[in-house]
Formats: sequence, structure tokens, C-alpha cells
Amino acid sequence: MDEATNVEVQTQADRWFARLRAPDCSTQERERFERWRQVPAHAAAYSQREQLWQRLGTPEAAEDPRMQALRARVLARTSAPPAQADNPAGWNAALATLPSRAAPAASRRSRRAWPLALAASLGVLAILVGLRVLQPPPLESVYAATDALREITLDDGTRVQLDVGTELATRYDGDARAVTLRSGRALFDVAHDAQRPFTVELGESRVTVLGTRFQILREPGDVSVILDRGSLRLDGETAGQARSEMLAPGDQIRYSPQDPSAWRKQRVDSAAAMAWSRGRLVFRSTPLAEAVQQVNRYAKPKLRIGDPSMAGLQVSGSFIIGDSELVASTWEATLPLRAETRGDEVILLPKQDEARR
Repeated sequence: MDEATNVEVQTQADRWFARLRAPDCSTQERERFERWRQVPAHAAAYSQREQLWQRLGTPEAAEDPRMQALRARVLARTSAPPAQADNPAGWNAALATLPSRAAPAASRRSRRAWPLALAASLGVLAILVGLRVLQPPPLESVYAATDALREITLDDGTRVQLDVGTELATRYDGDARAVTLRSGRALFDVAHDAQRPFTVELGESRVTVLGTRFQILREPGDVSVILDRGSLRLDGETAGQARSEMLAPGDQIRYSPQDPSAWRKQRVDSAAAMAWSRGRLVFRSTPLAEAVQQVNRYAKPKLRIGDPSMAGLQVSGSFIIGDSELVASTWEATLPLRAETRGDEVILLPKQDEARR
């Protein structure tokens, strides 16, 4: 959203907030407002106005003379609208978002005047928010996926797909969109907002974007960031010194939390790396040990490599997640290994062991 569009959305939100509090606001107007609010950016702007209004009634605001003066000013204009008011320049354009009704000219001016006054006061409040006078701390929302994939849509329209065993927290306010990936893997399709960067905290590092599609994996021994579309910056520290790296589509940066200074950057197939979000696992010359780890994220019985010398075998193919026995039987037919079920595990063993029997 460019700056001019953002300002217009903020203005519309002010006017809708005022209009809905008018005593003559019609059912048709309220229905039209609900259609307007279906756009994520509109909903976010209107939510900010509601938070501002609620903030005026808090104990903190009650102790601030400036806040009480503003509250009295808004309430006075709401309860006692002036009898006459000229239609300000530009108001006709804004009224395009509101339904028009036939009424005497004086009545129309009276109805329009007090919403303008309330919207103007809300504009003053928005300035104060920019000065951090009224802004409340952002609320934290936590999302988790345990045994199944989960897709969520955040307040700004950003879509996030959570892999199994994933937990993340969000904190949104008027200046920033902050997410913490606590564990697991998530695929982000970020709604563009040049005014509010989107950040993902990873403990030792942070990802910053404006609008893009990327994936992050965070596990105890491995952190991986892959960019699929757009641009992305990864920030962190190396030996106490700030470090920053830009990623292009298809880039991956990987490091161990035990040694966050060792960033390894390489080119990868982002479509294959993100195939889990479509219910598949795609391997292209992937080491068997890594492939087994990926299969075991979703399926029972678990696979286990019975001979360490097999860990480097290269695996290729596309598999449906959740069926480890089918994966094992496919590998048994295409690789020099055999699969043996023992209790709640499928053990992968070298095929020559079977020939020695």
C-alpha cells in the first residue's frame, strides 16, 4: 500500500468511526461499512480507532488533563452537534463511501457536521499515538500446530502455514508487525505494507521484510531461512558485531543456534523446500538421514537408519506426507536397502545384509 492510499484508508476509517456513532446511522450504512471492513487494511485501520476510543476511558487517561480535554471535546460534539456547518472541501468525495439519502439541506449539514468534528478529534488522537502518548502495548496472540498442518491469516492479511510441531506468537501495533517463531517451521506470505515492516524474531537473529513469501525452520540444532519471492534481510550478531545479509529468491541461510556466527548461504529449490505446505515431501538428491527426519515429522511408525554408513545415500522423489511405510517400500525398491518392521519402528538396513543370510 503506497503512502497516499494509506492516508486515504486512515481518513475513511476516521469517518466511518464517526458515522457509525451518529444517531441516524441507517442499517444500509452499517451493511456498507461491513463490506468496507472486509478488506484487511480497512479492518486494521478501523481497529486502531476503536483502541484509541477505548484508551480514552482508561485510568491512565483519566489522570492526564490533555486526554480528558480531548474526551470532553469529542463527547460534546457527539451529544450536541452544531446546527449549521459548511460542507468542507473534500468531504463530498469521502461521502462516496457512505449512502446518500434525501433530506432537507439544513438537516444534512447538521448530520454531517458532528461526524466531521468527531473524525477531526480522532485525527488529533492519531497524532498523539504517533508521539506515544496513547499507544497501548500490543497484545500477543499465540498460534500452534501440533499433529496437523494449520493455516492462519493475521490481522493485516498475511497468510502463515504452520508445520506440525510449530508455535509462533504475533504482536501487531500501528508501527510494526512483529512475529516470534518459537519452534517448528512456518511458511509466510506477507501482505505488503511499506509503513509497517514485518519482522520474525528467531532468538539469535531477525528476519525483516515488507511483503514477500519465505520459509523459516527453527529447531534446537538448526535454523534455516529460505526466500521464495520478494526480498528479505536477515540480521544477527557475530562475535558481538552486528551482521546483516540480504537474500534473493532461491537463497537459503542456515546456521546452528549453538554457533550463530557460522551462516551458510546457498542456492536451493524453494518450491521443493516448501512442498510440505501442499501435503508433499519432495527430495532431490537429498541425503537419506535428512529425508528420514522429514518423513518422521508427520508419520508413524517412525523410520530409523540401522546402519550409519547409509546416512549419505541420495534420495529423490515426491511423497505424500504421513505414510512412512509407503515411503520405506518405495526406497526398498529403488535403493540398496531393505525395510524391516520392529515394534513401532521401520528399520532401514543395507540390502547386502539380507544377501549374507
